[in-house]
Amino acid sequence: MKDRSFKIVTIVALLIAVLGLSIGYAAYAENLKISGTVTARSSSNSWNVKFENISAAEFGGIANEMVAPELTSTTISKFEVNFFAPGDSVSYTFDVVNKGLLNAKLTTFSKGSLSCEPSTNSTATVEEANALCRDLTYTLTYADGSDIKTGDLLYAGDSNNTKSLKVTIGWKHDSTISLKDDVLVTIGATNFIYTQA
Repeated sequence: MKDRSFKIVTIVALLIAVLGLSIGYAAYAENLKISGTVTARSSSNSWNVKFENISAAEFGGIANEMVAPELTSTTISKFEVNFFAPGDSVSYTFDVVNKGLLNAKLTTFSKGSLSCEPSTNSTATVEEANALCRDLTYTLTYADGSDIKTGDLLYAGDSNNTKSLKVTIGWKHDSTISLKDDVLVTIGATNFIYTQA
């Protein structure tokens, strides 16, 4: 019976020890929590890279403008200019502006090319049109003459949020091309793709 009493006392002692450790642990434990929510909302202010401020045409030679460019926030189009002789040219200056809250980086820049063909009802030949195209120039640079490059940055909210660009189409001064009739010169699409920097 003594053995039995000893076992009971030992079991009770172990239970009391385990219970005491549990109470002691509970007294020194703390449950810390973090909780909350985040809502991603659309905002027209966060991303806003666009064209602005196209200039009046600057002409070289005897070129003239029939229709001024149409400017929207994402396109410059529909301008019509007449060239009459070698040395004629037209230039437009415009801005690309970051009015958003996020810095922007030019990730893709592809400059269109010129294509030439006889105008509707023209007696000019395809050969004349192709020869004219070889004697035309098309440049697109920053207004200061520096090259446009992928990776160029447009910063948000500071004085570096605007880049002025200049596009020029010209008929080389030393061209010897003589046209019998009208040739239509088309400027292929030029694309700027800006992404978050």
